[in-house]
Formats: sequence, structure tokens, C-alpha cells
Amino acid sequence: MLPASVAELTFNGAPGITIPKGGQVVSDPLPVAVPELSDLVVSIYLPVATGPATWHWTARQAAYYGAGDTTAEPTGATLTGTRNSWFFLSGVDVLSRRSPGSVVVLGDSITDGSQSTINGNARWTDRLAARLLAGNSPHSEVGVLNQGLAGNTVNRDGTEIGYAELGVNGLARLQRDVLSQTGAQTLVLMLGINDIQIHGDAPDKIIGGLRQLIAQTRTAGLDVVVSTVTPFEGFSSWTPAKEETRLAVNEWLRTHRAEFSGLVDFDELLRDPAAPSKLRAEWDSGDHIHPNDAGYQAMADFVPLWLIS
Repeated sequence: MLPASVAELTFNGAPGITIPKGGQVVSDPLPVAVPELSDLVVSIYLPVATGPATWHWTARQAAYYGAGDTTAEPTGATLTGTRNSWFFLSGVDVLSRRSPGSVVVLGDSITDGSQSTINGNARWTDRLAARLLAGNSPHSEVGVLNQGLAGNTVNRDGTEIGYAELGVNGLARLQRDVLSQTGAQTLVLMLGINDIQIHGDAPDKIIGGLRQLIAQTRTAGLDVVVSTVTPFEGFSSWTPAKEETRLAVNEWLRTHRAEFSGLVDFDELLRDPAAPSKLRAEWDSGDHIHPNDAGYQAMADFVPLWLIS
């Protein structure tokens, strides 16, 4: 942390606030410059035990914690514990006079960046943001909001399989995580693989949920760009029947483009040409479902920028 950059947040002019159970609060604006692609450190002091915390299960980014109020410390040296999760903080709005708005990516662990380098900002959405900024187009400063959640599905909650940390289904979090985002103009929808590989849902159920996500988002005035479901043969849950479901969902997506603004065919990009039910070996993180850093970079490079900006 840069000592000169430390600034105190306030809430309605006060130095702290009590958050109602299940509620959200917004801080007062903070007049500090935020450079493009910079890392922000947000320190939170909890004076009493809070009970279960809201958290982002696998952030691929270190969070530091310790005892006592260390929010004013410029280095955080006394924070000796680390977790690969984010707690309490759900987002940061940054005012830009040049940005036309934001693209929101609603996805699962592939959008979450699972298996990418921790603290490397190597998620495909990170690399997409960098690519947009390097483009020097009139819309190069469009914001990229990552709403990836490991284990997320179109239709199912994590509690159905005993994992509350997997969160609620995509339809349930559409309003909170997409439609209410500041400046949101486009949704990139990348869900469905967990409906297949975890739950074994039928194509019609998955397609029906995707159509609802698309319709509700378009009704709210946002463009919708949809991704095909990527291959995962070799992952522990893969079966030939689930592969048939994946192919059926992708066939529907490729033949019903009138229902959304655009399609990013990540299946076509990531699949092994010699074995299309598998990831390309050079982009496989090793678990056969998540790309590695190079694969995430390839995904970012593959997105047609005109679709989202």
C-alpha cells in the first residue's frame, strides 16, 4: 500500500455504519484518482463479532486479516493472516468522464478465473479490460465487471448439493449482480456448464433458463452477448450423456441468434480440434475444465470488441 494514498471512507458523513442483515450500504464519494487497471486496497474494521460474513469463495486474490483496528496503517504489516476470498465488499464504482458504461460478465468458475495465477489478475475478464484500454477506440474505456461465481448455474442453488458458498442461481442474482450495476450496458452471459456437469440437467431446462436471463436483461434495456458452453471431457463428472447435453445447448445458441445481440463461441476457441469434447492441451490448466493463464488470455483476445463496446 502507498502511504500517501490512504484515505478514510465515510458513510453519511460518519466514520462507520451498521449494515442490516441481508442489506447493502454505499459509502460517501471519495475524491481520489484511480489509475487504469490499478489495484485497490480496501480495509474494513469490525469492532464486534458479526456472525457469518458475506464472501466471495475463490477470489484468486489474497485478502489479509488480523486483530485490532489496522485500517489507518499504511502497510498493513500486522495483518498476518491471508485468505483467497473477499469478504463484505461487493464492488467499487469509479467515475470516468470518458467511459461510455460497463459490460457485466455473469458467469461461473471460468469467469471467476479458477486455476489462474493467484494475485496475477489473469482472469479472462482482466485481460479483456486491458485489451479494451489498449485499443484506443472511442469506447476503449468501457468498464468490465466480473460477476463470476465458482459453481454458479442458470437454475440451481449451491444449497441443493450442500455447498452454500456456490451461491444462488443466475436467475436469482440477475437483478443484484447485473441490472443494478452502475452504467451497465451489456451483459455477457457465460453459464450452463455446471447445470450440466454438476446437476445433469436436460437441455430444455438449461435453454429455458438462458432464455429467461436473456429476455429479462433485454427488457431492462441492456444488450446480451451469450457464450457457448466449453468442453470438459476428462473432468471427474464428465459422461457421454452430459456431452450430448452440452452439444444440444450449443446448437440452440448457434441457431437462435435473433434472441440476443451476439454470440462468443468459446467452445469453438477452446476445444481440441482432434477431440472436440476436450480442452486444447496447451490451454488446459490440468483439471480439464478450467483454462490456464494462456487459455484465459486467448479467451480475452477472441472476444469481438465491437460486440461489447
